Amino acid sequence: MKIEGVLNIHDLHVWALSSDHLALSAHIISNNPSDTMKKATGVCKEFYIYHSTLQVENSNENNIYNSNKCA
Repeated sequence: MKIEGVLNIHDLHVWALSSDHLALSAHIISNNPSDTMKKATGVCKEFYIYHSTLQVENSNENNIYNSNKCA
């Protein structure tokens, strides 16, 4: 959530493949998907998560997780 442009993260899962291999998957809502993907991948590497599946969705598209739609 500290990455500039990220508005929401959902379906975040982190698990251990072995004692020294972590995996992560997440859906991210962002107003700058390309930049967010690069930065989020970098954050994963900082935490030694080298297997990640990130789905970055544009905040301008219609989706039920867009935090701008919350009242």
